[in-house]
Amino acid sequence: MFWSRYLGVNNLNEGDSIKLLSIEYVLRGNILRQKNIYSDNQSQTKDTFGFKWAKRDTYESKAVQGTAKEWLVERYLGGCTALLDEWLTTDSKVLDAGCGAGLSALLFFESYLKKIHYLGVDISTAVEVAAERFREKNKTGEFLQADLLNLPFSEPVFDMIFSEGVLHHTDSTEKAIKYLSTLLVPGGRFLFYVYRKKATIREFADDYIRDY
Repeated sequence: MFWSRYLGVNNLNEGDSIKLLSIEYVLRGNILRQKNIYSDNQSQTKDTFGFKWAKRDTYESKAVQGTAKEWLVERYLGGCTALLDEWLTTDSKVLDAGCGAGLSALLFFESYLKKIHYLGVDISTAVEVAAERFREKNKTGEFLQADLLNLPFSEPVFDMIFSEGVLHHTDSTEKAIKYLSTLLVPGGRFLFYVYRKKATIREFADDYIRDY
């Protein structure tokens, strides 16, 4: 697989560890995972979204996926799906920063996944769900469980970075955008969506549910 070779981890066996840019990773469940370096807030985020994306029945219906795809195409492409033909060529390298269960990736990049080098990264165990969903749909992708502000890349490598509703969940949205931008090759594209402001009632509901 492309990213395994790129990172030099293609010969690791289950349970093996390796250091990449001074951060230790372990191969578990055929997914390379960062060992615990998360802040307290990010540990909560990891647990919350691991739980959320494991509930596949909440987003697998045709109605939910149809609405989600329309939303993605309108927001990122202005309704013109042909733009992806211009942006993604054979061997394009794509980072899905905060891939969750691969919902948006499978809807947005579906017909391109066999020709691009897709890497889905998430802080949570949702990467396991994403890998499973990719296999079920016979789509090609690789996955990494890691903090988005500490990835194992030291130079611009991605032709596109995609981050759907994720970066405001990091410790600093500004730092996340600046850091990820350093991994984008000249002329590359950074497609992301963040909340400008979350509704007050949503904040109260989220706090209540988390406390409970």
